[in-house]
Amino acid sequence: MQEDDQSLPQYYSDVLLEKATKDKLSFEDSGKLATDFFIAGSDTSAVTLHYTLFLLAVFPEHQEAVYREQIDIFGDSPEIEPTWEQLSKMEYLTRILKEVMRLYCPVGIFRKPTSDIDLGDYKLPKGATLFIILYTLHRNLKLWSHPYEFYPDHFLPEECARRPKGSYIPFSLGPRSCPGSVYAMASLKIAVSTAIRRYKFETGVKFEEIEYKYGFLLEPKQEYLVRITNRAPLP
Repeated sequence: MQEDDQSLPQYYSDVLLEKATKDKLSFEDSGKLATDFFIAGSDTSAVTLHYTLFLLAVFPEHQEAVYREQIDIFGDSPEIEPTWEQLSKMEYLTRILKEVMRLYCPVGIFRKPTSDIDLGDYKLPKGATLFIILYTLHRNLKLWSHPYEFYPDHFLPEECARRPKGSYIPFSLGPRSCPGSVYAMASLKIAVSTAIRRYKFETGVKFEEIEYKYGFLLEPKQEYLVRITNRAPLP
């Protein structure tokens, strides 16, 4: 850390307390923001982890590819804790996680423009309530080659390069995007890496059989059984 940065807040709670102390934010509002931050940071990651392990059980070929990548990085020891450098090498797992978040991200994002916006044929007036439906955006036939399938190759470098900016926004976009996106991805990689090196996940459920209900995130309508067994060492 640079010497000039010593006075900067190091934690989100520090920012809230500083604003509350200076009467820029009430303690009640600070509590609400902290609660929102906690729920958004824990519930979304838990659901994403749930879907990731479940879909790896549904698609054993992807589970095997993720496992092989982990073995290439760590060897056959399941006890090694990942470093930042090792997390950056998890390219296949990253594609898996991004595809899970494409399919199972928050249903939408609300925004209010601070000035009139001219979109050519459409004009959005200042103060209008805008609802960006991520479910539709992330399944747009013009952007995704397999919009309704679990297809991690959507996130190959060449596929990402051909899509316009803003095509994929599970963490939103711009200055109001999720401040915990880097932490979320790192924690998900660590959790999946730790689980997949120790256990094998199996299920008889087919992807097309899964039924959903709408909440803050797209959630399964019912429970699906998954068999979890200890992994045997690679031959």
